[in-house]
Amino acid sequence: MLKISVVVIGLLQMTLALKCKPRSIYVAEDGCNYCHCPTNGVKEMSICSTIDCVAHNKCIPGVHFQPDDLCSRCACPHNGRRSEAACAAILCLPQQDCTPGTSFRADDGCNTCHCPASGLKSQAACTKMACDRCIPNTSFPLDCNTCICPPSGLKSQAACTLKACLSIT
Repeated sequence: MLKISVVVIGLLQMTLALKCKPRSIYVAEDGCNYCHCPTNGVKEMSICSTIDCVAHNKCIPGVHFQPDDLCSRCACPHNGRRSEAACAAILCLPQQDCTPGTSFRADDGCNTCHCPASGLKSQAACTKMACDRCIPNTSFPLDCNTCICPPSGLKSQAACTLKACLSIT
């Protein structure tokens, strides 16, 4: 009788792991993407953002690196995950923070900037388009697709279904 109980509990735990709260937003198993649980509560059918977490979160164990804020210095932990690194603030002096002549995405996530000869982002010329915004953790339509607004509130970073939409003209 004990073996049957253990099997039933194990199956129940596996079933619960495949479920999510309908219409909720949850952090994906990778720890950096967000998913929108469908109305049927089946995780496998969730719509998730597609941030390249692996490339952004890796470091070489034991090696120091400078994170995105450029005003800290971090030591990569033994597991190689940047997100778990021990960091210390450093004196943040003005510095060349972009490569002259190249383009980069503005902090707003939707405009593009051109790096000047000085290499200082603060002196860059940027487009001034109005960025489409949305309410974080809510869904919105885009053509025939459904998108989930990310925590940043920028539609340009939303996770959307990838249905092929037919346009009727």
